[in-house]
Amino acid sequence: MKRKIFVVLLLISIATGKTMAQSFDHSHNIYAGGGISATQLLFRVVENIIPDTANLTTNTTAAYQLTYDYALLDWLSVGGGFSTQSFELQFDQYGAFNHTATLRRTNLGARLLLHFHRDAFDFYSGIRIGFSSWSVNSDIENDAFSALNSFDTFLFSGQLIPLGIRGYLTENIGVSFETGVGAPHFLNFRLNYRL
Repeated sequence: MKRKIFVVLLLISIATGKTMAQSFDHSHNIYAGGGISATQLLFRVVENIIPDTANLTTNTTAAYQLTYDYALLDWLSVGGGFSTQSFELQFDQYGAFNHTATLRRTNLGARLLLHFHRDAFDFYSGIRIGFSSWSVNSDIENDAFSALNSFDTFLFSGQLIPLGIRGYLTENIGVSFETGVGAPHFLNFRLNYRL
C-alpha cells in the first residue's frame, strides 16, 4: 500500500511539473520509510525448501527506518540511520509440538553521500557503516535449532548505496527511493522532510 501511494505521488508530481530540484538552502533532511532486505528474501526461500517433515511459515516486517542527513556541501552530506526489522519462524507439527522463533535486527549506522543534482531530482550514492544487533526469542529447545542462538549478537554492518533518488513535492516534503548492498535494506521507499 505504501509503495502504491509513493508511486502515485511521484507520478502526479512528474506529470504536473511540481517536483522541485534539491536545494541545499535546507541542509537538514529527515527520512522515514520502509524497505525490503536480503534477509527477508532469504527467509522466504528457506520456507520453500524445508522438507515435508516440518511445515515452516515465515513472517517478516519491512525494514523500517529513520534517517537524518546534513548537507556539508552542495555535493556532500553526512548523517546517520536507525533501522529495525522482525523475522518470525513458525514450525507446525515439528515432532509432536509447534515451535516459534522471533528474530529482531536493529541497525545503527553513519552515512556519507555524494550528490549528483539533475533538474527536478537529487541523485546520490554513498556508504553506510555501523553495526547490527540481533536478538532471538524462541521456545525451541531442540539441538537441531541451536544455530538460532548464533543470531543473538552484535555484528559489523557495511552498506554500499549504489543509487538513491529524492525529489520534493513541496518546499519541504519529498519522496525518495534508495538501493543498497548490505544491511539494512536493498530497496527502500521513504518520505522525507527538509529543514
